[in-house]
Amino acid sequence: MKVEVGKDINPKDIMIGSAVILGIVAVFVIVMVLIKKFTKVQDVELPKDTNWGRTLTDVEQDQVIRLADALHFDMNGWNIWGHDRSIYQEYSMTTDKVFVATANYFASKYGDGENLAQWLKDEAFAFSALTDSIISRLQKFGIYAQ
Repeated sequence: MKVEVGKDINPKDIMIGSAVILGIVAVFVIVMVLIKKFTKVQDVELPKDTNWGRTLTDVEQDQVIRLADALHFDMNGWNIWGHDRSIYQEYSMTTDKVFVATANYFASKYGDGENLAQWLKDEAFAFSALTDSIISRLQKFGIYAQ
């Protein structure tokens, strides 16, 4: 029996297969969007004082909230486009007070049982030297990536 290449392919079968694959991808995307939409992020009150008694100024409080939100946005979900290095650089250059307050605020609002060091450790970074230095600095304040 002789079989010729291309003779047995039915265009209708190709279209049906493509539609099935497209449908599966669409369902997957919808499920991911719904999961993201209905995942509750706990509203957390930012404390006025750090745990070593230094009061945060209004500017520092704003910086803590902005950095924690930016870090969470950058690390949350699938990051197929890569991470924004500038967020991590800015965070690494903050004062100790803002650095720790950001980590504490991140853990209480977004951590879901994990701290910022654990989130950083679990991510895949192209600039791991920077994130490793952040994790090391967090460890100096008792925030460990277990």
